Amino acid sequence: AAAAAPAARQGDAAGQRVMNLLVLDNQAAAIIGRRGATIRDIEQSCKARVRLTDASRLVGRAGCRVANVRADSVAMLNQVAAGVLACLAGGSGGRGEDEADVDAEIELIALLPQALVGLFQGEGGLGLRRLASESGAAVSLGGGGRGAAAGGCWGGAGAGGGAPVELRLKGPSAALEYVLQEVNHLVETAMDEP
Repeated sequence: AAAAAPAARQGDAAGQRVMNLLVLDNQAAAIIGRRGATIRDIEQSCKARVRLTDASRLVGRAGCRVANVRADSVAMLNQVAAGVLACLAGGSGGRGEDEADVDAEIELIALLPQALVGLFQGEGGLGLRRLASESGAAVSLGGGGRGAAAGGCWGGAGAGGGAPVELRLKGPSAALEYVLQEVNHLVETAMDEP
């Protein structure tokens, strides 16, 4: 099983958008690539910053890393998500980085700020069921970790305190990409509201 706030505008002080994904160590290796080439390519092509940090202190999980993604727009976050998922699809089937298996089953956890969990659940869990139905991915909310990720979970300053909440995803890369795009859109919409 893989691991891969309405108070203010979602992002850090420089106005960047932030997304955090929990990935297993072997998934992190696929994202980094040989001599860091893959992660550099993702950063350059998406004009984003991707940092992989130890997850044990942040969310109380050993053997995992948090992929902290910072970009100037939601569109750039979505490009990074697509690149990360392509890496994970390529790694899941033992193929090279250039031959991603788009049908490979990927498990990934997105870390959400507690303050935004209600947006994803919806009344009676309808929001999660809608995401699962529209994407074809298995989507569920899990518990929070031990501490809040630095700079917020899905955003930075003003993203809401507390431990991050896990949005667990499982399915082919296209389904997970759809869910992550919807999550980024929902977060952006919540941050635009007063």
